[in-house]
Amino acid sequence: PGGRYLAARVNVRNVYRLVVLDLSTEPMSVAYGMSEDDKYHAAWFEWANEDRLLISIGFVGNRGWGGQTETQERRLFSVKMGEGDLVPLFRPKRDEVPLQFQDQIVSFLHDDPEHILVQYSRSDPSEPLVYQVNVAGMQRHRRIERPRRTVRDWTADHEGNVRIGRGLTSNRQRTLFFKPDGEKKWQDFSHRVENADAVFRPIGFSEDPNVAYVISNLEVDPAGLYYFDIEADTFGEMIFNHPSVDIAGVNIDPQTRGIRSIRFVDKEVETVWFSDSQTQGLDGVEALFPDQEIKIHSVSRDGRYYVLRVSGARDPGQYLTFDLET
Repeated sequence: PGGRYLAARVNVRNVYRLVVLDLSTEPMSVAYGMSEDDKYHAAWFEWANEDRLLISIGFVGNRGWGGQTETQERRLFSVKMGEGDLVPLFRPKRDEVPLQFQDQIVSFLHDDPEHILVQYSRSDPSEPLVYQVNVAGMQRHRRIERPRRTVRDWTADHEGNVRIGRGLTSNRQRTLFFKPDGEKKWQDFSHRVENADAVFRPIGFSEDPNVAYVISNLEVDPAGLYYFDIEADTFGEMIFNHPSVDIAGVNIDPQTRGIRSIRFVDKEVETVWFSDSQTQGLDGVEALFPDQEIKIHSVSRDGRYYVLRVSGARDPGQYLTFDLET
């Protein structure tokens, strides 16, 4: 997020590695590296703050009576640049089977660099609680949200308040709950998802804490991105939709609460950037690569540092770092 470090998954002589490069050195140096193998791999990685990386380690395990059932397992770690040791974020309890999934993130808490919100339950995985987890190591997790019957997935707003719950009833009917801003009582919006064909997927909140961003097939197919007024239970204007493919991801600016970018997959992953500030200054870069396509792959939080992907008819693609200021 500060633009100093760049995390990437790379292939070196047919071995995948998670590598962090320090862009402040000349030439750039490796600040951290982790090899993968047939047993362990990096399921995902994400920056918790300026110098600490969260890594979900995936592997195949065995559970059930006599360990007869093969399972996919996830363990959550962090690593601080300059130290290099993988630190587990879950404290093992004596005689207790480890949680199968430790990496179900509810919020990365951009305004709190020391914590994240994670959902899990040690007794019933179908009714998870939400906990505040310290990214520096195995400290006691603080409960943020109690379990709620039929809720299997939680979403928090920009301030870290858990305000969306989604799940299933015992007869497989979908459920949806919203908590209005500043209130303690949950409101049932399951009527929005009771139709089997209905697409209604809240993905976050706008600058108005009671207006959510929702992916829905209200008027278009594939589904588009809309504003949705929680208090009025009504749709606002449609922000974006693609004529032929589904929206794969939406990036919300943690500072402005506006839409930063939208991703979709049309032959390859494409990104539409909504902020002019993200694309300013790239005219000079385009002049350096005539007849090639330049895509913004990642941007630092202050908008100064970019990772660009450049490709063309004779170039399968390369990644470049770009400093907008210089």
